[in-house]
Amino acid sequence: MSLYEDVLARLESGETPGRIADAVDRRPDAIEAMIEEMRRRGHLTRIDCSGTACDRCPVGGSCSMAGDVPAQYVVSRDGQSLLAADGETPSEATGDG
Repeated sequence: MSLYEDVLARLESGETPGRIADAVDRRPDAIEAMIEEMRRRGHLTRIDCSGTACDRCPVGGSCSMAGDVPAQYVVSRDGQSLLAADGETPSEATGDG
């Protein structure tokens, strides 16, 4: 699994960008840049949780991250297809599991 796919899979599992940066031993700004590239490629969608956006979100009441971070990410169908083609989980790729 490439670093790109590892980060995408970790976002899909609900990890924050900061935790991902620690887990993959990269600077947080490098992970943020990768996330922006994922958005440009259509593999990821950002859900803005600032202000009252969470009140309008269909999962706002059950979202564990809404109070902790200003945004959360949803992996798109294209992103899920990319991960399914690889077949590994983040822990398998990093040797954590």
